[in-house]
Amino acid sequence: EEQPLKSKEPSKSGQQIRERLAEDNPEAILFDDLDDALIGVTLPWQVPDKKLLAVYSKMQIMKTLMFKHGISPEDVVDHFHYNIEGQYTGKNTPVIVEDDHDEAWEEWQFIDV
Repeated sequence: EEQPLKSKEPSKSGQQIRERLAEDNPEAILFDDLDDALIGVTLPWQVPDKKLLAVYSKMQIMKTLMFKHGISPEDVVDHFHYNIEGQYTGKNTPVIVEDDHDEAWEEWQFIDV
């Protein structure tokens, strides 16, 4: 049985979210090949034009980087902070939700990818 994180196709919900953003805010920034971590949209209150932004799960991003992209547990945190979380591309930058999954992260650190 194929694991969802091994899939090369965007998740159905990720695809639906992309379609919704394309209609409401075609300028919304989306991370390449991280649709498994795309969990929804938000309407930022501080932006005058009130257009939807993409919302990603931090833990799902890390899992996707490890299992789909083969980044080791030792390197995934640095990769995330430097290449994803530290990226600001203007008012259409995605929002990353800080999941409360410390126990799960402790388990993932020891997985050989």
